[in-house]
Amino acid sequence: MYRWSHGYGFLTWIVDIKLKKGENLSFSEVWDYTDNEGFKVPPGKYTITVKFPAKFEKRKLINPDELTAVKNIEVNYKE
Repeated sequence: MYRWSHGYGFLTWIVDIKLKKGENLSFSEVWDYTDNEGFKVPPGKYTITVKFPAKFEKRKLINPDELTAVKNIEVNYKE
């Protein structure tokens, strides 16, 4: 339904950050509940998935699941 990078056609942001064990990195984004065509999505349950491309670290491939975050939300419109 919606892809943040829709229409960009390229990787828009590259971050090279080294985290120590136990450290976290967080991002935030606001979604206006529109699809890629600009229409409001219908009320309901949605799953938001954020994936970071895997890369090699010291010749070891990082598990893609370690670079993926999933959040379930419910969209309701109040009139």
